[in-house]
Amino acid sequence: AKIDGCSEFQIWYRIMIPLARPVIVLAFLFHFTNVWKEFYAPFIYLSDKKMFTLTLALYNLQGGTVKADWNVMMAAATMIALPMLFMVPLTQRAFTSDIAATGIKG
Repeated sequence: AKIDGCSEFQIWYRIMIPLARPVIVLAFLFHFTNVWKEFYAPFIYLSDKKMFTLTLALYNLQGGTVKADWNVMMAAATMIALPMLFMVPLTQRAFTSDIAATGIKG
């Protein structure tokens, strides 16, 4: 690419980023998953109920009692899981198409 007249930025943008796209997508998916399901750090650091994450809100929905409204909790848990259900197919398509483009068989 240097012989063909590409600058350092063009080499990075046109060659390195497309080759690293599967790794970038996978790192994004892992990071998004870990941040989305995080419970302990917000549980320790947050005290204002307006700032609670969805997992903490679901925990507080139970109210610390044995007699929780399970219909509402299951509906809330389903709503919390929806972004992950949409995120995985979107990133999987990009990840598998880039792996197939590299020529790896198996």
